[in-house]
Amino acid sequence: MLILLPLILSFHLFPSSSSFSISATTIGRNAFLSNRSSLSSNPKKTSIMSMSSSSNNNGEIYGIPNSGWKSPSWNWGSAVGTGHDCALICRTKYQTSDSRVDLLERLLNVDDTTDTARIPLEEIKLILGLAWQKGRWDKSDGGPGGYGDVLSLMAAADRYESDVAGRAAFVEDMAERFHLIADSEEDVDGIMDLYVDAKMCAISKDEMGLDRIVGRCAGLVLKAMGFVDSGL
Repeated sequence: MLILLPLILSFHLFPSSSSFSISATTIGRNAFLSNRSSLSSNPKKTSIMSMSSSSNNNGEIYGIPNSGWKSPSWNWGSAVGTGHDCALICRTKYQTSDSRVDLLERLLNVDDTTDTARIPLEEIKLILGLAWQKGRWDKSDGGPGGYGDVLSLMAAADRYESDVAGRAAFVEDMAERFHLIADSEEDVDGIMDLYVDAKMCAISKDEMGLDRIVGRCAGLVLKAMGFVDSGL
């Protein structure tokens, strides 16, 4: 890892789509560090929670037809649409602190040997979307220039939708803003390492590796936002 860093300090990860670089993250990190002093008894909900958490190749989530960020029926932010339906399932699934602790452990500790424990990418994006939506109100999203901007890009369903480049861009955008919410230097360094790993995976077109990196980044972001205590 340390051997690779000097090779990329002088150029951007994705010049055509972002101006963020490792050096920019370092500046942001240093600035941050210098200034830092049970499921419902409702049978309908029970049946909802029995659905698979996986998403299919069309980006559908929780088995809901016409769901997913690119679907015309998604209607993110509306009380009507498959986005609302999936949000209900997601909030119910992670309504207890124990379930949220388990989620973070699965995201942060996933590795090459635990594919069965992985959270599907589209579910991760939904969880983050709900957390960032809530973060606009409780100020846990990093404020102006924070994760609200990533949520807007995610809702536009363009930047993060391609297999390799989309995943790498998602890691880039999460890492770029992490210093705004991080509460430890170790976690800032950790997400910077993941940023570098994502670049290497993008070069080798390692989609599975990028999925694991997205999961770890998501876990760090949710942890820093106080997800275990505050929920969705």
